[in-house]
Amino acid sequence: MHTALTFAILVVLTIVQSSAQTQSMQKPAGGQAQDSSASDTSSFRSRRLRAPRPPRPGIFTSLDSARTMPDSVIYLSVRGKGLSSLQGLAQFKNLQVLDASGNELQAFPMELLKLSKVVSLDLSDNPIKTIPQEIGTMTALTRINLRNTSITSLPPTVGLLSNLSNLDVAKNPLTSLPVKELNRLPRLKSISLGQLPQTDAETAEPTAPDAKPAPSGNK
Repeated sequence: MHTALTFAILVVLTIVQSSAQTQSMQKPAGGQAQDSSASDTSSFRSRRLRAPRPPRPGIFTSLDSARTMPDSVIYLSVRGKGLSSLQGLAQFKNLQVLDASGNELQAFPMELLKLSKVVSLDLSDNPIKTIPQEIGTMTALTRINLRNTSITSLPPTVGLLSNLSNLDVAKNPLTSLPVKELNRLPRLKSISLGQLPQTDAETAEPTAPDAKPAPSGNK
């Protein structure tokens, strides 16, 4: 009887040891799988962090890309692209800001006149010679930069730009300016004129419309 009991105990011990060995062999495999999964997750996060951010909606830096989504164009910067024309601007009905500085534009882009939402216009550093009278129809404009172009004057219709607050026409061969019209702009806060001809400098200060000459003192 003792022999049978001893044999039974040995069988139980063998089963327990076998089960323990099996579990010990499976643990590293399970741990290895977890480590691999964690590694994959970490790698995915790393790739996600390194991925470049998409451009903000409405902002375009080339005419070609803007033409693919014309209704989405709000801000268009084609600065320093060597462009001699801005053909196709009229299709950007929602355009608000245009930076076309540092190009080869010799004429004011007339298609701009069809856009009613433009508030900021930068045409500086272009060999533009004249500004059309029709600019007075762009009444949403708050900022105009015409610095270092080739204009010699501004049309009096700039006096219709009731929302204009900033105007830069410095570094131009100016021979005349519509001083009275500029003085009437209700929101004009900043104007850069550069050095004006003497005749313009003398009329740069506004005068009251009903001003009378001072008495000479001789009766």
